[in-house]
Amino acid sequence: MHLVDSPVSPIASSVNRLVVGLGATGISTMRHLRELGLTFSAYDQRRPADDDIFWENISALVSDENLGFKDEGVHLLRRANVIYLSPGVSPDAEWLISNVQPEVKISGDLDLFANAVNAPVIAITGSNAKSTVTTLVGEMALESGIKVAYGGNLGTPMLDLIDDDIELYVLELSSFQLERSDGLQEHIACILNLSDDHLDRHGTMPVYHAQKQRIYRGAKQAVFNRDDLLTQPLSRDGLAELSFGFSKPLDGEFGFDSKQGSLVVCSSTDILFDCDKVQLIGKHNLLNAMAAFAIGVAAGFEQEAMRRALYRFKGLPHRSELVEEIEGIRFINDSKATNVGAAIAAIDGLSETLHGGCIHLIVGGVAKGGNFEPLLKTCLQHKVRLLLIGEAADKIERQAAKILVGVELAGAVLLKAESLEEAVDKAYRKASSGDVVLLAPACASFDMFENYQQRGDCFKTAVSAIADIRRGGFS
Repeated sequence: MHLVDSPVSPIASSVNRLVVGLGATGISTMRHLRELGLTFSAYDQRRPADDDIFWENISALVSDENLGFKDEGVHLLRRANVIYLSPGVSPDAEWLISNVQPEVKISGDLDLFANAVNAPVIAITGSNAKSTVTTLVGEMALESGIKVAYGGNLGTPMLDLIDDDIELYVLELSSFQLERSDGLQEHIACILNLSDDHLDRHGTMPVYHAQKQRIYRGAKQAVFNRDDLLTQPLSRDGLAELSFGFSKPLDGEFGFDSKQGSLVVCSSTDILFDCDKVQLIGKHNLLNAMAAFAIGVAAGFEQEAMRRALYRFKGLPHRSELVEEIEGIRFINDSKATNVGAAIAAIDGLSETLHGGCIHLIVGGVAKGGNFEPLLKTCLQHKVRLLLIGEAADKIERQAAKILVGVELAGAVLLKAESLEEAVDKAYRKASSGDVVLLAPACASFDMFENYQQRGDCFKTAVSAIADIRRGGFS
């Protein structure tokens, strides 16, 4: 069994196609193959719950004899010679390797997409902020009058976006999608940032880095973060480049500068937008806005239209989302910060807005193989107090015991809570006016919640309960 090195032709004859993994991407893959008039089977190692809508969708796409689950369906794996693997399924899963022939080609929805579309594509990846930047680029394109479709790892699966009227596609791509693809042709590609993430799947940082770098295959132009060497394309032959970063820009670069006392984003000497007019919270989000603007410039969007889209953009739910301000304490929901790098970015981005206040950071959940020491060291650099929740709480506490030795309690306080609601309550009781209570867990959510959205909603509910009590005059 091997990952494909070239796109699999969707019109190949005598092919036993198998879609593995029946989540949103798997079902969209089945719909696409059905629209192409191709035969296929479908398999999932887990049998889904009794969900009427799910089973209605499945039954409309594949017959019972071509649908399998668990051990009863492994005969479908054994007879397949082309497999379209959903992003959530690891190609190294033992149940997959043991039942698939070595010569079987493993592909995914990205190769099918590449074979199906003729319109240009903007492809965006990174450890953090890719959903925010993808959405913002999509909104900038719309404001520029372009018939655009955006999604992929974010929102609508990419195969469901395909339409002959679309003039531009903007895709968020995960490392899981990139690892089984030969990439796109004639597109703009961007890696926003890279930090430890999904090491439980990829094993090591070099492997994770290599998967992300696949986004540059076939690209015409690379947009990258010059402050993060891992985002720069390894192969640069014939590849146009545009960089963004915190430093003052040189020719052909995007960066920050100060004009008449205001922070602005510039390209060389041209002012592109005024940071004071951006509604996103934190300097890290100003960098994300800069990245989106750089991508838009590379794509030829109209700059005034990009500014209009940027200035009205308030961000996405669960991503540095201001929930409430209670007695001068800001409560910010960054539940989508599911890795250490994202949590660090949130702390760094907010610290400049504190003016002496403290961040009460709620962190914990399911660790994804990353190391929490960089996060703990960041907490020491800023005024951060930690509230630990979930499965990773003990691991974080052990690492903190080494790093926080001898640190004054005013600089770093570590508390544990049995629930997110308890953590919010403890943070509020410790906080003072000018402080921030930040949910940036640096972990996945699956030990306590169905997903990061449910975790963020729980945080917002807990904050709203405190706000209701204070407004009602109760203590």
